[in-house]
Amino acid sequence: MKKAIFLSFVFIFILGARLSSHAQVLEAPPRDGIYDKSAIVQMDPIPYAPIREADVVWSRRIWRTIDLREKFNQPFYYPVQPQNGWKSFVQLLLDAMKEGTITAYSPTSDQFLYNITYKELMDKLQTPQKVTLKRPDTDEEYDT
Repeated sequence: MKKAIFLSFVFIFILGARLSSHAQVLEAPPRDGIYDKSAIVQMDPIPYAPIREADVVWSRRIWRTIDLREKFNQPFYYPVQPQNGWKSFVQLLLDAMKEGTITAYSPTSDQFLYNITYKELMDKLQTPQKVTLKRPDTDEEYDT
């Protein structure tokens, strides 16, 4: 008797599980968490609060040279020619200078005092500049 009740219970359980199971069609990709992360993309970052000059205890200016030959900095260099909307970092800077959205400064001083236009920059880059140097041991001049 106990065996018959147990078998009927197992049969009903298997039959119920079989009838209720069907393939699910997902209309959207499954969630990775408990909420959708679409709101994070649409949010703007919170701007920093302005700093008073009296609050600044110490500061320094650091100049860095980006060596485009290093593998880590290759995305700044490639593609050499713009293609499919991709431009190199230097090309982006030159295009922004041409449009007037950014201002370039002369490298004569570290204080950014003298503006330089796109045309002036291109003239400096295209014309070779001749520099005369003196040898320290013989005071002889030579051109580089």
